[in-house]
Amino acid sequence: MKAAALLLAVTIVAARQASAAAGDALNKAAWQPMCEMSEDLDALPSNAAAKLNEIVTAAEEMAATGKRLQLYACAAQSAEDRSKAAILAPYFHSKGAAILTKLKTSDGLKLVESAAKPVYAKGRLDELLNLFQQSKTTNHGCLNDGTPANTVTKSGDVIDGVTCKLKLSAIQATFKATTTITATGFNKQPIATNQGSTQQSNAGKNCKMLKLSGVGLGGEALSSGGTTEVEYGAALFKADRTGDQLTGTDMTKLTTTAKTTAPIWADAATASYNLGQINPAEYKNASASAEQDEELQTVTSYVTKEGAPAAEKAKAQEIQAHFDNPVADKIATFIGKMEAMTIPKGTIGLSTNTPLGKIDEASQLSALITRCTLKINKERAELTNNIKETSGQKDPKAAADVCNKITDATGWNNKPYCSYTATETDETKKCQFNETKASKSGVPVTQTQTAGTESTTEKCKGKKNDECKSPDCKWAGEASKDSSIFINKKLAIFSAGFVSVCFKSLEL
Repeated sequence: MKAAALLLAVTIVAARQASAAAGDALNKAAWQPMCEMSEDLDALPSNAAAKLNEIVTAAEEMAATGKRLQLYACAAQSAEDRSKAAILAPYFHSKGAAILTKLKTSDGLKLVESAAKPVYAKGRLDELLNLFQQSKTTNHGCLNDGTPANTVTKSGDVIDGVTCKLKLSAIQATFKATTTITATGFNKQPIATNQGSTQQSNAGKNCKMLKLSGVGLGGEALSSGGTTEVEYGAALFKADRTGDQLTGTDMTKLTTTAKTTAPIWADAATASYNLGQINPAEYKNASASAEQDEELQTVTSYVTKEGAPAAEKAKAQEIQAHFDNPVADKIATFIGKMEAMTIPKGTIGLSTNTPLGKIDEASQLSALITRCTLKINKERAELTNNIKETSGQKDPKAAADVCNKITDATGWNNKPYCSYTATETDETKKCQFNETKASKSGVPVTQTQTAGTESTTEKCKGKKNDECKSPDCKWAGEASKDSSIFINKKLAIFSAGFVSVCFKSLEL
C-alpha cells in the first residue's frame, strides 16, 4: 500500500509540473533561434542592394568599354585595330543592354522580393518577440534566461547576451553572410513540431500571452464558438485552447511539406533562397569560348558584311580570323591595349595625361567620340579639297574662281595653276588661272567640252604606240589610254597616305 501511495503521489506531482509548464515562459533554447532568424532576415535587404549594385556596375562597365572601343575605332593608328574595335564596340554595348533587360524582366523582381517578403516575415516575428520581452514582472514573464526561475527583457539591442535588435537596419550595399537560411527554409526549429510544452519553463513563470485555457490572452478562457488554436509569429507556432500546448511549424521544410502551413514563412524562405542564387559574376564577360558567343557572331556579321540580314551570324572561324586564338585571351589583350591609349592633358578637362581605361564617365566618353568624329569629318573635307586643288580636276573657270579669291601673294605662287599679274588694276583679278603654268607644273586641267569636240578618251582610243603621246594619252599594256586614269590612280594612293597620316597625328 505504501509503495502504491508513493507512486500515485509522484504521478500527481509530475502531472502538476507538466501542467504548470503549459502557458509558462519560453526557454532560451526556444527564443534564441528566433532572434538569430530575425538577424539573418535583417541582412537580406542590404544583401539584395549589394547584388543590385554589382549587377548595375557590370552593366555600366560593359557600356563604358563599348564607348571606349567606339572611340578607339575612330582614333587608333592601325587599320587592323580600328577593325577589331569596330566589332567589339557594339558587342559590349549589347552585353550591357542585355544585363539591364534581364534585370528588368527577371532578377530585378527577385531582388525586390528577396527584400520585401523576408522583411515582412521578420516584422511579424519581431513584433511577437517584442511583446514577449516586454511582458515581464517580478514573478512572471515570457522569456527566461535558460534557468526556469529567471525571466529576461531586452536591453539595447540585446536580450540576455543574444543580439536581437527587433528592428530593420538601414539598407547598405554591403553583403553579409547568413547562417540560418537554407534551400528549403531555415536550419533552426524554435518550437518542436510535436505538440507539447517541453520548451517552456515549469517554475511557475506564467506568460499570459501563451495562456489560452484560463484567464489569459483573451481575458477569459477561449470557449466553444471561438478559435480552437492561436497562431503566433505568422504561424511560426500555434497553441491549442484546451491545454495551452504549443506546436511548431517545420521551419526546415517551408518550401515543401510545410508550405501551406505557414505561407508567409514559405514565401520568405523562397525569396531568401532565390537571392542566394543570383550571382553577379555571371553578368561579367568571362566566356572561355568567345568565338561561340552568338551575340559576337551577330555583330561581327553586321560590321564586316555588306547588307547582312538580321539573322545572319559570322562563323567561329571568321571571329578567329579577326582576333586569332585563343579568342577570349586575344580580346582581353586587345582591350588592355585600347585602355592604355593616352588622352592628352587638357582634353575634356583632364588635368593630366590619362589612360583611356581610367575614364569612366559616360558624358566624357561620349564627348571624346564626338570630338574624334568631328575631327575626322573636318580632315576628310580638307583632304577632298586638297585632292581637288592638287590634281587640278576642275575646268578652267573653276580654277580661275579659286585664283581670283586669293589675295595673298604667297597663296598665288603656291598654287600650281595661278599666276600674279602685276599690271592688273582690279585687285580681285591680280591672281588669275594660268593654264600654261598648270601644264608645266604637271597638273592636268579638264578641258571644257563643247559640241563636236573630242574628249581625251576619244582622242586616245585606237592610237598606235608611236602616236600615243602626252599630255592627253599614255600607252598602257596593249592599248592607248586616257592619261587622267593614271592620274586618278596616283590620287588614290595619295589619298590613302594622307588618311594614314591623319590617324597617326590624331589629337582628340
